[in-house]
Amino acid sequence: MEHGPGIDSARDLVCVPNLPDDTVSVIDGVTQAVVVTLPPAGAPYALDQPVTVAVSLAASKIYMANASGDSVVILDRLTYAHVATVATVAAGDAQAERAQRSSPARPSRARPELSCR
Repeated sequence: MEHGPGIDSARDLVCVPNLPDDTVSVIDGVTQAVVVTLPPAGAPYALDQPVTVAVSLAASKIYMANASGDSVVILDRLTYAHVATVATVAAGDAQAERAQRSSPARPSRARPELSCR
C-alpha cells in the first residue's frame, strides 16, 4: 500500500496524514493554508496512525487508513461528516497480528534440501 496524501482535485485540496499526532490536515492547494484538521474536537471517530488518505470524487468520500487501528475511517468529502469506520481485520486476527509484529523474528530451523546429480 502506498503511504501518503489524498488529493481532492475538484477543490484543490490535499489531505495529509500526520502520524505523530494521529490527525489528517486538509490543506488548500492554492493558499497552502490548513483548512481543517481531522478529527475535529468531539468527533465521533478517532484516527490511529493514519498512513494513507484517498479521495473519491465519484463517491464524494475521504478514506483514511489507520495503521494501528486496523480500520478505515470514511468521511463525507464536502462536510467532513463521519460516514463510517470499517474494520479491516477481524478482532481476533488483529490481536494475533499485533502479537506477531511485536515478537522478535526467529531464524528458521528448516534445512535446505540438497540434491546431487
